[in-house]
Amino acid sequence: MMPMDFRTFTAAKDDSGRRLDKVAGRIFEAHGISKGIFPLIRKGLVKVNGKKSSGEYRVCEGDSIQVAAFLFEEQREIPQEENRNFPFTLEEITVFRNQHLLIVNKPSGINVQPSKDSEFCLCDLIEDDFKKNGGKSISFRPGPLHRIDRYTSGLVAFSQSLEGAKWFTENIENHTIGKEYLGVAQGEYKKKEELYEDLIFVPETSENAYGTVIVGKDSGKKAVTKARFLEKMEIQRNLCSLVSFTIETGRKHQIRAQSASHGHPLLGDVAYGGKELKNKMFFLHAYRLTFPQNPLGLPEEITAKCPFLQ
Repeated sequence: MMPMDFRTFTAAKDDSGRRLDKVAGRIFEAHGISKGIFPLIRKGLVKVNGKKSSGEYRVCEGDSIQVAAFLFEEQREIPQEENRNFPFTLEEITVFRNQHLLIVNKPSGINVQPSKDSEFCLCDLIEDDFKKNGGKSISFRPGPLHRIDRYTSGLVAFSQSLEGAKWFTENIENHTIGKEYLGVAQGEYKKKEELYEDLIFVPETSENAYGTVIVGKDSGKKAVTKARFLEKMEIQRNLCSLVSFTIETGRKHQIRAQSASHGHPLLGDVAYGGKELKNKMFFLHAYRLTFPQNPLGLPEEITAKCPFLQ
């Protein structure tokens, strides 16, 4: 019997610690192989360093992942994507980038992730960049580490390494990464600072197209926002206030919903009672991220220019 041919893939640093079935799944996905992974591993058609293994095996950097060559001959055809035309380049919106993290200044009106009502999102742009300049990892793919609304502009962080993803996610959950927003709210503030502590409930379905949340419902989750009045402004003949919002939690529509609930809807945010503007937008910008001491080469803070203050 002739020896079986295998194609070899070398595990990189960002593959280390991941299960073999997950790493092999990425290989199959990238090459259009639709067969089940676990039976192939059990039969020895997917090996590690030339030996049979189990799907639960944790891959190490430098491991050779061998996949039977005949599987690639039976692969399904993957439609080739046409060159996509993006409304801006990644370089134009990049604020910070190193081998661990990419932080961009997202324009208003752009989704972070895919949606049914939009042909383009930031993930498309980052994925396109990764494919052109991609790392050596078999299984790692860059992704957003937090999200902001489509019509909110400002800072969004994407992973560029597994180390970066783990550190950022852990520090977001521990609230050691600070997030400050600038917004334009309706109404006059009686105090220089206001602290909002509410319960926010996110319905599974919404009766309107805005997908709004409910503030004050007992079954909601705690949301904490500090609002600091900065100055009065006039936009499209509307007198309003420029406000700094600092959030301690990250609930859906947190700033928009809480600000409106406390008498200050964002100008233009009709979903939460704001006055409708001609350009159908509201004014909220993720202005600043602050970081604790870290091993990733991040500075103490990163800021992004605010489009409605230029």
